[in-house]
Amino acid sequence: MKDDLARIIHISDLHVAGGGAVSELAVMSDLRDTAEALRSHQADLIVVTGDLTSYGTVSKADLRLAKSWLDSLGCPVVVVPGNHDLGANHSRSVLSPDTERYEDVVFGNTHFGSVFGKSMVHVTRLGNIQIVGIALRSGDADAVLSELERAIANQIPTVVAGHYPIVQVRDTGPLPKVQPMDGWLEEGTVTRLRDMILGYNNVIAYLCGHVHASTARLIDGSVMQISAGGLGPGPSVYRLYRVQEGSLVVETHFGAGPLGFWESFGQIDGCPLEYHLGASDERSFTVELVGRGRHLPS
Repeated sequence: MKDDLARIIHISDLHVAGGGAVSELAVMSDLRDTAEALRSHQADLIVVTGDLTSYGTVSKADLRLAKSWLDSLGCPVVVVPGNHDLGANHSRSVLSPDTERYEDVVFGNTHFGSVFGKSMVHVTRLGNIQIVGIALRSGDADAVLSELERAIANQIPTVVAGHYPIVQVRDTGPLPKVQPMDGWLEEGTVTRLRDMILGYNNVIAYLCGHVHASTARLIDGSVMQISAGGLGPGPSVYRLYRVQEGSLVVETHFGAGPLGFWESFGQIDGCPLEYHLGASDERSFTVELVGRGRHLPS
């Protein structure tokens, strides 16, 4: 649209895998079908909030496969790792060594760092905002938070992108049990990240993944936390952010894959589709770049 200063696509949780399992082949087929829709938006930037792979902590080949798919979109990207790309902590590594192996090395020497680059904080300026992507492990093992603080201290309207939510996305159903807030980022890391984001008035939104649900929740009346579903295994949705003079207009679009994910994990109260895709005011809304905390349905 003519009022757009820039367009940003937000995708998450692709769960690319190079094996021959039926479910893995289905994910790859759906991602190929979704790619054309993503390209049609002619975005200026694509933000990927983690879990590009299912086995990236043990397979560089899967990370390269995910990177190849992203390269096919023909658009600049900001990519942050999820727990399946960069193991979050030692306890998860013991519990799930094949999918969340912790690499006790500096970030640049991890599988993710060797494929996607050694930078743990990516800053991109678009129009009148900046997007800051962070690669975070438990206990802030790579000293990311101090670098993040330097990036957001310039008072430019800022969108921060990480993998892990900083507040719970759903209060009922399977998500609060299966995805506890301290299950991956231990040692107060979530609290430190949340306090930093809330401590700067220029941070208007926090983008995340991990939860396989498309959600939006206003934190302390100030920062909008936005998750973007699970483009690979479901729910197959993505966000389009239209950067305008004084606002960020948020739209939700469907991919080619399944629209559910959590049905087999427990009872969902109410409409399962709404649990995964959000209510109408979670799917389409506007975040103002000034007067932080104002959230207007579109």
